[in-house]
Amino acid sequence: MPRKRKKLNSGDVVLISFLGMKRKAEVLDFKYDDESNLYKVRMGDGTIVPRITWEGDLPKKNQKWWHIIELIK
Repeated sequence: MPRKRKKLNSGDVVLISFLGMKRKAEVLDFKYDDESNLYKVRMGDGTIVPRITWEGDLPKKNQKWWHIIELIK
């Protein structure tokens, strides 16, 4: 069961889905505006994923190939 969604801070570790694979990532930056909840994360291999949000937060037509599944720590 996924943990409760919350506003993330720099340094938080999250589980993301990136192109169909689940990976751990660290939140680098949270931004854009208070309503969008968009973040920038870095995966373990150094890949930076911009404009990522919680799974299900975007309307179906705007869904991306990457999203946050849960907060790890």
